[in-house]
Amino acid sequence: MMPKRLIQKILPQQSTIAEHKSLQFMSHLMTDPNLWHLNRRSVASGIGIGLFCALLPIPGQMPLAAVIAIFLRGNFALAVCTTWISNPITYAPIFYFTYKVGAFLLNNEAEVINFELSWEAIATNINAIWKPLLLGSLLCGLTVATTAYFTIRIYWRKRVLRIWEKRKERKKRQKASR
Repeated sequence: MMPKRLIQKILPQQSTIAEHKSLQFMSHLMTDPNLWHLNRRSVASGIGIGLFCALLPIPGQMPLAAVIAIFLRGNFALAVCTTWISNPITYAPIFYFTYKVGAFLLNNEAEVINFELSWEAIATNINAIWKPLLLGSLLCGLTVATTAYFTIRIYWRKRVLRIWEKRKERKKRQKASR
């Protein structure tokens, strides 16, 4: 199955995304049909944008991915949906890993923090962790997004070339059998 058909089956409709409560403020920008096309560049861009935003330790990853997708002309739906990779189940391992990467790059010892999920605990510990967390998140986000972007572009191109080759072989066989 072509990647395009598979993606079309999985993605939500334009109206579903435009009506999402966190994206309604920009629904007028989502009317451009080019934001919804599925081609090699837009799919790779959309997924790359979504992955980058998913690894940022900020609230509002979906609206940020939506804005970036509009400006970079990536597939809007894929950019927004891909941010769901970071969710309440995956936050802890993702941000712990990015924190460790940032601490390593800053040559800091990763601090052991007795963390509990409350505003007071977050406010108390944020000064100790924000630099390594932000650096690690930006670096990991750029790395994952760039890798995904080029992997998707290469995979899509190889898939299309394989289909063209099969079509060419089929036509050759049809001509030979006549």
